[in-house]
Amino acid sequence: MQRKFLRWDEAEKGELELIHEQEAYNVIPLISGYEEKSHIIKRAIENPHDSAVQREAYRTLALTVPVMKGVQEFANTSAKCILETLQYLVNFNGNSNEHSSNKLTTIGILGKPEDITKKSYLVKLLGDLMIATYEIDTIKMQKPHILNDFSYFRRISAKIPVKERQVALSDTEASTISMLFGQAMPCASCIANTLTNEFERSESLAMAMANIANICGAMVHRHDVVETSDVEYCLKVMTLAMVIFDLSHRSGSFRRSSPIKSRTNVQVLKYAQPSTKVKLSDSLKYNTRSFNSDSTPMDIKRALR
Repeated sequence: MQRKFLRWDEAEKGELELIHEQEAYNVIPLISGYEEKSHIIKRAIENPHDSAVQREAYRTLALTVPVMKGVQEFANTSAKCILETLQYLVNFNGNSNEHSSNKLTTIGILGKPEDITKKSYLVKLLGDLMIATYEIDTIKMQKPHILNDFSYFRRISAKIPVKERQVALSDTEASTISMLFGQAMPCASCIANTLTNEFERSESLAMAMANIANICGAMVHRHDVVETSDVEYCLKVMTLAMVIFDLSHRSGSFRRSSPIKSRTNVQVLKYAQPSTKVKLSDSLKYNTRSFNSDSTPMDIKRALR
């Protein structure tokens, strides 16, 4: 039986250019460079009748808007790109029902002779995107003050005359952004919301994501990759595919009925660098829905302790 092996060094975008790397490059420094504005808020609260202080607070807190809108737009773009890439991987024809016409021409999900490794560049595309969304979500979790600053910005905006407002933001837009940032992992949540219905419609799409996680885990387990950077990359893609699958599919990543080979995948995290191992293990423990359920085998839970 041919071993499934992804060649990252040969991965190219080829015919699909779905990922807008420049957008990720812009959003990551934007959110990572954001500094807490609590001192500005405190001064505005202490001087409620000082119009100059209120205007200064408004101008400063308005800086939260491009940061949060940037993350929102990137999350939406990421969700669309991941779905379209998965659809391309399985040659999904867009019909609402799974029929024989939904041929798995590019990925060996159900015993087809064709191998996912023939589309390594697409898997690399998905991997890069999932890692970018993970980085943004991680930074967001380290900066809870962004949502607090934005909440006060919405409050103080009411005190500023419309003609003096620097940012045009409707209540609907502001509420949507607040709801997104209320999620622990806004990008992952947006991706999961997009994929959930699609996975219900097409089990092939769900299996494509599961296969990506399983193959990346198997590559590390079999030592098909030995360079530290390649091992780390595979483990990140494996973990993030498991997180997204768990949030998007009814079976989750850890139940016995799941197509995810969670036992093997969890065990290979031991090959990660210590700092990476902690982060990836925490993602599986705290950012999935099914890990803490009674249906998750105890040996898997113990392996991540």
